[in-house]
Amino acid sequence: MKVVNDYHMHTKLSPCSGDPEATIANFVRILAERGFKSICITDHYWTRPENILENNPDLKGPFPETLKQILENKKMVESTEFPMKVLVGAEIETYSPDCIGGTLELKEMLDVVLLPTDHFHLTSIIQQPDDHSFAGWGKHIMKFFIAGAKSRVGHVLAHPFVPMGEHHEAPREVLDTISDAEFFDALSIANEYDNAIEINGGCLADPVLNEALVRPYTIAKKAGCKFTFGSDTHRVSTLDRYDLMERFCDTCGITEDDLSSIMIR
Repeated sequence: MKVVNDYHMHTKLSPCSGDPEATIANFVRILAERGFKSICITDHYWTRPENILENNPDLKGPFPETLKQILENKKMVESTEFPMKVLVGAEIETYSPDCIGGTLELKEMLDVVLLPTDHFHLTSIIQQPDDHSFAGWGKHIMKFFIAGAKSRVGHVLAHPFVPMGEHHEAPREVLDTISDAEFFDALSIANEYDNAIEINGGCLADPVLNEALVRPYTIAKKAGCKFTFGSDTHRVSTLDRYDLMERFCDTCGITEDDLSSIMIR
């Protein structure tokens, strides 16, 4: 299956980009030459920005103005002719199972809202588990995932089941503590609440994580989930992960019939 859509892209508006060349125009130019049909710009929108600098004091960004700028980009895109379909959304946040940084109103305002449920590396704003063992992290990841799936505030659950943070180098050890039945039940909930599951090129660039994600994604297909593609690029130099997504789909048995209708083909 050929990847011709990218629905997870960060421009220089995202403070973690650091690339002045990461612009909508440059993304369109590069991917149009490769035959892409559609992209969606999904810059970070943190509704609790006051503590984000504790994780990285070098981050720059007009946090209170981010949504305003995202909406301005959306107006610009809608009034511009591009050689492909360009959408504008945002990547929001799951701060805890009881605190999702988005609303149904925001979802209506934007083309695509990505909801990550595993940004545990942002320790100053994301709730950490009480039990720091592999099994404790597994339970924590699943609790966040189910809460995000049930929130209905996102269109797509971004890069799910990634143990970012404390055990980021041991994804298999964490995910092996979660049974097939637990994955199936959680992914069935995601499907029931109309969440697409993202196939994330940035995650698949790590061979260990790539291998560890095969089991939950194969189960996601069995649970009836639909999928989207996202490079999770933060800079022009990382627009090179699409072959990883194609091979991962082959491994998991994911075909074009399994892709979400949210992606414009």
